[in-house]
Amino acid sequence: MTEVDLSCFKIQNNWARRQVKEEEDIYRNCFSRDRDRILYSKGFRRLSGKTQVFVAGFDDHCRTRLTHTMEVAQIATTISKNLGLNVDLTEAIAFGHDVGHTPFGHRGEQFLNLLMNGCYHVHGLNINLPDRERGFKHNWQSLRVISSLEKHDRKFDSGGINLTNFTSWGILNHTNTLYKKCRFVLYEKSSDGLCKYNCGYMNKKVSCPLKGEYSIEFYKEQYKDKLNDSEDWSYEAFVVAIADEIAQRHHDIEDGIEANILKKDSLINKIVDLFKDFLNEGEKRLIEKINDEDEKQYYIPLLSRFIVRFLVSRLIENVKNNLYQLKIEKNIQDSHDFKRIRNELNVEEERKRINYCDAISKADKQFKDYLFEMIINSYLAQKMDGKSDFLLRQLTKAYATNPQQLPDRTIIALFKNLNIRLEKYHKKDDVLKMLKDNNIEEKELKEVEPGLLRITLKKLHKSQLEEYRFALLRTICDYIAGMTDQYAIDQYESLYGSQIWR
Repeated sequence: MTEVDLSCFKIQNNWARRQVKEEEDIYRNCFSRDRDRILYSKGFRRLSGKTQVFVAGFDDHCRTRLTHTMEVAQIATTISKNLGLNVDLTEAIAFGHDVGHTPFGHRGEQFLNLLMNGCYHVHGLNINLPDRERGFKHNWQSLRVISSLEKHDRKFDSGGINLTNFTSWGILNHTNTLYKKCRFVLYEKSSDGLCKYNCGYMNKKVSCPLKGEYSIEFYKEQYKDKLNDSEDWSYEAFVVAIADEIAQRHHDIEDGIEANILKKDSLINKIVDLFKDFLNEGEKRLIEKINDEDEKQYYIPLLSRFIVRFLVSRLIENVKNNLYQLKIEKNIQDSHDFKRIRNELNVEEERKRINYCDAISKADKQFKDYLFEMIINSYLAQKMDGKSDFLLRQLTKAYATNPQQLPDRTIIALFKNLNIRLEKYHKKDDVLKMLKDNNIEEKELKEVEPGLLRITLKKLHKSQLEEYRFALLRTICDYIAGMTDQYAIDQYESLYGSQIWR
């Protein structure tokens, strides 16, 4: 299509808001500041030691969460520039989108979600969890990291780094905010024709109280007032979401070949079979060049170049058409017109504009499924996943049984989590009575000295007060979620004294 100006759809810097108002920086706009705060955060630095597909350290050439994040930012920036969108906002979302991810990739995320939904029982902490305490999901945890767990300035009462609404919304919405049905749940028709839901994970044949539906109510309860879908969405956020998918395609290919899971010839045959109707002459010549190249060090970069260029170019072409149609339909001439109608638009319908045409979307979905089946089901990935699951279960048991093994800063976080729950969900007199019954004074919960808190922790652990159990469980979850792969392995070996990763 003829080039048209689509910059009217760009989020303007002066539309942004923060939870706590701050003076503007004279050198950087608000989204540049968001990006920089994320870059300097502990959560971002730890991404260098976290799994993308294969455990960090398995092979120096395989991706970590950090290298994946940088590739997402590069792809998203290219797309945003060509669409006339806000590149600073795009970068900020891209750099922050995975700061809440777990060690050991999605296997770590799966374990913590099962733990926080009561599917994996540990020392009685998560039996009969109320819905307000349930759930773990990495994009929600990324929001928690930037809103609560990272520390930046004392004036941010609830913690966090006080990012703008647009950056925070984009980080949360880079992937689905809800889970699909539990893959472990077992369905069984009873004699009266009703469907019974049983656990197929650790609690075999036990009735599933959630009926196979995971809850993420903890995050909704904590952060429900921070974001507003109709006001805080952006096309920049949707660009990062699809750039995340494109980055996964190309580095799954590279890492799969490096690990000898994928073979070049089979991969090329699959690509041609799925995308042959959409290839231009230059792309066909590039595939021929890949076919003719025998050395891995040369054909891997060619494969990456092909898949990224192909997907990015087809995306930009289709999105330009989609946004142009919206511009004509709504008579949008500038950013003022766009701002005026933004809240009237259906967010999920607008998300669909940032996509390929239907035919390429279908082919890409098949390609994604193919890579998933080949890599995730491989002997190497399954062996790593099995070890990861075992290691995380053992760490959780250790901390749940004896929380004195947690570091001082995590003990402090535990008491903060406990105090929040006592103040939010109980009357003052009821709290004082609960504490008195267990020989605990209120002031003991407010100490700042870790040594004194540990003395009180001993009493609390013996009491097993309900809110203490919930606070301890979430604290363990936050602590494990923040670990790098190697730190988790080191903690396991320091607790159990055996070398698991050999």
